Amino acid sequence: MNLTRDHITFVLGVELPLNESLDNLSENIRQRIILEQMIYENFIDSLKKYAGEKWDKVITTITDWKDAAVILGKVILNPTTLQNFSDNFWKTFKGGLLNKLFELLKKLKLDKFIPQIQNVIDKITNLTGWQKFLAATAIASITEYIVSKLSSLSPEGLTKWILAYFSEDAINTIKSKLTDFSSYVGWLQPIIKGTEILYNLLKPTINKFKLAFNLKPNAPTLTEMKKETLKQLIREEIAKLKQEVTLPANQPAVKQTAAAKQYATATKTATAVGTKAGQIKSINDLPGAFETWFGSLGIKDQKGVSQSLILMKIKDTLNKMGIK
Repeated sequence: MNLTRDHITFVLGVELPLNESLDNLSENIRQRIILEQMIYENFIDSLKKYAGEKWDKVITTITDWKDAAVILGKVILNPTTLQNFSDNFWKTFKGGLLNKLFELLKKLKLDKFIPQIQNVIDKITNLTGWQKFLAATAIASITEYIVSKLSSLSPEGLTKWILAYFSEDAINTIKSKLTDFSSYVGWLQPIIKGTEILYNLLKPTINKFKLAFNLKPNAPTLTEMKKETLKQLIREEIAKLKQEVTLPANQPAVKQTAAAKQYATATKTATAVGTKAGQIKSINDLPGAFETWFGSLGIKDQKGVSQSLILMKIKDTLNKMGIK
């Protein structure tokens, strides 16, 4: 893989063994890097698509979500910028705005929620890479909205907000929105009502690292992938296809017509997928094999099927296989 140690560590958030060459990494670590890089590249592509004509422009202010896409993209595209920007932003938030929220809760005699909120903050602090930065940006924006726009709410009204966005499952909710930028915006926009809150939060750090926003870095991409892993996944799917349909036992052939057709279809599909799997020689052969396999599942036109959901399911499957 044509990825640097800094990119893997500070952008993807994958911890690497000290003093070990990237060429000698364990298979589990290599597969986790591949998976995290695929998710990262998908998010970068969604940023570019969302920003449109603004992507290649120098943006230092946020007037709409396209501007936000450019600025957030510039931060997470560069390991050094991401590490410095994220650390500065999060440290400033915890030392200022977070304390204002705690003071508001104490004033309304809702300080029982402080440990719950602190637990969410601690979980974000323990995250790594680009996902930590975007999770931090989201929770800080929600905090700013509560402090600046909702301080006059009744204790009951504010309690609803705290329970909604600082729950035990808050981190999983935020991370589920990081499949693509449209999902992230679609979730955050209705909460903070536009980009003003976001820009006010990011502005001090943007000004501090303004030089970074004049650069046009390119996101590193995968140049190879272990074909054995993909082949194994395809073999498992072929096995499932063959197991799902079996001919009824002890039935006259004339009564087996529907089952026979179903079995023949499954066998034909399995053969096609198997043939494609055998043709994988490099990463360039992946699209054709995946297209054949995915088409065989019959879920392409099902409601709710999307690129982001597919990537999430692939990640879940690899986690179950013990590939971290």
